[in-house]
Amino acid sequence: MNNSEYEDYFRNAIAPAFRNFRIEVNDIIEALNNEKVVVWGKITAETDIGPYSNEYLLIFYLNDKGDKVTRFLEYVDSAVVLDFFPRLRKHIADRGV
Repeated sequence: MNNSEYEDYFRNAIAPAFRNFRIEVNDIIEALNNEKVVVWGKITAETDIGPYSNEYLLIFYLNDKGDKVTRFLEYVDSAVVLDFFPRLRKHIADRGV
């Protein structure tokens, strides 16, 4: 799948399966030199196959002025992802979406 195909699949198949999507920010850490911001949070939602809950760590690297993101990293609890998303994809495929 290319980026455009994935965006279409995510928008039309994955995203509609999530309801009551909530983001809770646990902490925000800013580097003293303003070149990096780390956000630790939790996402919860209801889905067609049951509740979803996962922790996220987002790392934003900024340019020298601190006004543009130059690099982005995302870390999640991979055990949750490896269990949840195959089941969700199967549910979506079974529905013919």
